[in-house]
Amino acid sequence: MSKIKYVKILLPLIIFIIIGATGVFSQDYIQTDNTIYYWFTIPAFILGIYYAFALTPQHPKTKGSRVALNRIILTIIIFAASYRAMNGYVIYSNCYIGQQTEKLVTGKVILLGNQERRRLLDKNSIVVLPDNSSNSISLEVPDYNYVVGQEFSKKMMVGSLGILYCRE
Repeated sequence: MSKIKYVKILLPLIIFIIIGATGVFSQDYIQTDNTIYYWFTIPAFILGIYYAFALTPQHPKTKGSRVALNRIILTIIIFAASYRAMNGYVIYSNCYIGQQTEKLVTGKVILLGNQERRRLLDKNSIVVLPDNSSNSISLEVPDYNYVVGQEFSKKMMVGSLGILYCRE
């Protein structure tokens, strides 16, 4: 397969992933335990399989476990990237389309995610138990200044898809 054909195949995927990834980082505080994110697992997996087959050579000489392993690796990589990009599109839709309402979220931090920055675009995650509810809220937060038991209080917005967010 020629290099131009690879570019034609990959360009839409790369643009899709870049635009979606900007959505993931468009809000400093974002709720991550909403079930709408999981709805995009199957479409992301389908994209992964499609691109794995589209990008691996299909010549009679290339058979067996090497091609299968390449396709599995490509499926996993493309699935992960496209799933995260789809989350970004959900965040964009939640924050910029439809009715937005303000909500004060107060409670205690009951669980911490990564407490040290490991990657360049890494975000911290915390779980907050609100004062007025028994259901916890998982949030991606921009900093690492939280400890278990700490009081959390933030004026946030509830977007059109019911996901809490705050840009601050």
